Amino acid sequence: SPPPSMEQFASEYGIRLELYSHLMLALSTAGATTSSCQSSPRDLYIAKHKGDMDPSILGQVFDVIHQYQLRVCVVPSAQFIHLGTTQELLEFLIYGSRRHLQDDGNNDASISSTMMDKNQMRCTQFGRKIGLVRRSHTFLSGDIATNGHTVILNSQLRVMGKAENTPPNSIGTGTVIEHVDVTVYKGLTIGTNCLISGLRGLFQGRVVIPDGMCIHMIPLKETASTNTQRIDSKQRQRYALICLAVKDPIKACSTLYSLPFHQVLEKSGMHVDDVWEKSIPPNKRQLWNAKIHPIVELPKKDEHVVLDFLEWINYLCNSNLVSTTKAVAKDLEWLSKCALIPKLSLSQIGAMADATTEHSYRHTLMTERIPLSIETHKQEMEHLILNRLHLPCDFSNVVDAYMNGNEEVLRSSLKILDGIVMKTTKNGLFDIAGRCFMLMSSLFVDIANSLSAGHDANNIDLHFTTEFNSAIEVIRSTIDYDNVEKERACSTFLVMRDNALFSDDESLASARQLLQSAEYMELVAHAMTELCVSGGVDPVVERCEGFSTNNNGEWVLSTAPARIDLSGGWSDTPPISFEHGGAVSSLAVTVDDRKPFSCRCRFVKGAPMVTMKTESRDPNDGTLLYSTESQCFTTADFSDYRNPNADCALIKCALLCLGLMPLNEVNAEDPREFKPYLHEFCNRKGTVGLEIISTSLLPRGSGMGGSSILAACIVSAIANCVGIKLFDNEDGENKQQLVIQAVLRVEQLLTTGGGWQDQIGGIFGGLKLGTSDAHVIPLRTRVKEFHLPPEIEIELNNRLTLVFTGRPRLAKNILQNVLRRWARRSPEIVETVKELVQGAKEMTESAQSGDLDRLGMCLGQYWEQKKKMAGKDSGVEPVVVEQVLSKLRNERKIDGGTLCGAGGGGFLALLARKGRNSGDLQTWIESHKGLFHADVNLFSWHKCAVCNEGLATQTVTSSNSDSFDIRWHNVTS
Repeated sequence: SPPPSMEQFASEYGIRLELYSHLMLALSTAGATTSSCQSSPRDLYIAKHKGDMDPSILGQVFDVIHQYQLRVCVVPSAQFIHLGTTQELLEFLIYGSRRHLQDDGNNDASISSTMMDKNQMRCTQFGRKIGLVRRSHTFLSGDIATNGHTVILNSQLRVMGKAENTPPNSIGTGTVIEHVDVTVYKGLTIGTNCLISGLRGLFQGRVVIPDGMCIHMIPLKETASTNTQRIDSKQRQRYALICLAVKDPIKACSTLYSLPFHQVLEKSGMHVDDVWEKSIPPNKRQLWNAKIHPIVELPKKDEHVVLDFLEWINYLCNSNLVSTTKAVAKDLEWLSKCALIPKLSLSQIGAMADATTEHSYRHTLMTERIPLSIETHKQEMEHLILNRLHLPCDFSNVVDAYMNGNEEVLRSSLKILDGIVMKTTKNGLFDIAGRCFMLMSSLFVDIANSLSAGHDANNIDLHFTTEFNSAIEVIRSTIDYDNVEKERACSTFLVMRDNALFSDDESLASARQLLQSAEYMELVAHAMTELCVSGGVDPVVERCEGFSTNNNGEWVLSTAPARIDLSGGWSDTPPISFEHGGAVSSLAVTVDDRKPFSCRCRFVKGAPMVTMKTESRDPNDGTLLYSTESQCFTTADFSDYRNPNADCALIKCALLCLGLMPLNEVNAEDPREFKPYLHEFCNRKGTVGLEIISTSLLPRGSGMGGSSILAACIVSAIANCVGIKLFDNEDGENKQQLVIQAVLRVEQLLTTGGGWQDQIGGIFGGLKLGTSDAHVIPLRTRVKEFHLPPEIEIELNNRLTLVFTGRPRLAKNILQNVLRRWARRSPEIVETVKELVQGAKEMTESAQSGDLDRLGMCLGQYWEQKKKMAGKDSGVEPVVVEQVLSKLRNERKIDGGTLCGAGGGGFLALLARKGRNSGDLQTWIESHKGLFHADVNLFSWHKCAVCNEGLATQTVTSSNSDSFDIRWHNVTS
């Protein structure tokens, strides 16, 4: 027979010597003495290792090694950290690494020095001196939530989807991931304080790893024997899957997966003989030599891997070892699977591990697979943006790279977006260009939030240069500049952005610089959206005969009801409304028996100026609560029209939308005579001015469409006064289309970015369904009105309840977050938009058919969809609102409810259960105030009824501008 190999000979005849216990302990040390009463070092050495091997062999080892002396070389000012356990390794990587290369440790909110012990502080100091970072050679895809207190090294994780009703994809705080290459199809949840190393493969199911786990996947040599059936090595690679808790002591057997070891054995149905070889005596049984780590087979082709054993561990860790009938059945199911899996001990794995294969895998992952994934990801992003696909634009890998000082990844990603911007702007595809600018804004915000350790950095001061203002007006202009000039303006924005973010000294931008750039990019995105709403052309003003007034106190008065959005809101908001298409079901209502919104306009002789006033009045008697005024004598007096907080900005935008003067003539630094523009606009002989007063009977931030419906009243009153055609004569779908478009244009000029549902809700009376189609530019809407049977309307009026929460809604901040998430096409927000559009149609059917119980259910679903759109921690649902809705549902007082509009405050709409009414709800809440947050004391209750009269215009008379008649707000038909 052939002679044995060196490995075979060593395995059969060799003596196993350990570095520390056998070799180093045998070394002599200078100055060591032995007293007469003590045993000799040789005797002590043999006694310590008694049982390991023959004493004569131990004596021979000692005699040879003891001739040499142990010497220590001390390096001056050196530091030493001993990493002897998995927990110590975790602490070193977590506490020793920086969030990003600029981090000096003083601004890392995820690690508080007051919470660290001395060893953790030493890890922090040591790690920063040697340059440890928390991200290196990393690619994440699939909306995986992480935080700054997570380390990911030489790994790529792709999550292709998420199973329904499961938590978001996430990696817990304090977790270290290294050399991992996985693709997961139904969700990924990795707990806190875990160490995941070498995990690889495609996983069809959901991967869940409990808190505090150590998972290590190690390739095995193909020639190694495991006492299992032979596997064809040409088809599959075998791996050992080490599964332990981070704090499990491997030199003992007290716990396994952080659970009592004997209970795990009992629960799993295993016997000690299944875990340890019979040759291992009880006092030598440890986790080190326990056969508890399964062998898994990884196909060499892209086939899916099954991790049944990992699911078994997760089940154990979450079952609390409590036996129930259901639990026992589950036990048997998992046990039958896991019992068949061959297993190894740590000591066996050490001998069988294929270090060559593992090194090759890690090197290939770092130098080939991850770079290829990043490059492929960029190409995929470009494809889906250019083709207007509703798929995620995930730039989390860019954030990770930038956090570790890799500025080049950000530059290359921006280069792709810049190329798309230039190409699409030149071709007039402003919706695509606008999405790119919003993606830039979202990316900068994500990086800034990471740099600032999650602190929200609001109130960013923007300083608009002449260069920026000139370029943004080129984008906004509909007649003076062609697409080539708009392309040139985009180039200006991109150069300004790069100058702000990328410096010659290679230092990275601060969070504040990134947030400023985000705001600038967002303004350009809004300008692109403005073009899509208008279609790139100014509205054609068609003259008609205005209302006949005698100029002596007669006003043209337009009034409109409020609206309750029943379902579909957010799908009407540009750019969602023209990128995806929208549908909103809404109901026009009176509040306390009045139409809450009005505007009156009249001519004033002898003064070539415009006097504007906005009023808030008491809905009961019309008492003036507060007002703001503005007078415009020159073109420069309109220059603040884009500032929503400026006095009478809404009226200014309405005048400019109706063609008072070209937008490029409005310049604060170049005031021009106003009289020629006003004379032509008013279409009257002689010197004449305008007086315009808008009135609201609802508090600001009501959520009932106030700004947009007021804009409709303002546009209608002015147009009917000066003789501008807004209404088509036919009764088809395009009836009142011009006023809807005018209000959309007004809100774009005002930069509030509102949708079309509010004005449709107030312009048309009763129940209606508004829709808009995807990829139709300029944005166009259609309205279908529905007549409610009288008996259904009476019941609805009886059960419908309005409660003002005492707090204004937060539309502006919520809107910004929604539009950023929409630009990224987060899976949750895309799916929710689909649900909103479908829900609007179902809601309209419910109301029309008289199924008010179903209507209430749809109303509750709509509120849940609104919360999803706003996102976590948006503040969209105040505590008191959550409590009231929950309690009223549990007490079976209501069928459903929602905050009107974007949420955060404003009016709460409730639908009482059949047999109950608004008074019943008010009585119950006020008699149980102790159950709710103190803000329940701010609630005020209001009568609400369906209003079948929409926007209406008439002439009224008053002696002066201060005169007001509350009866103007009564329903006239």
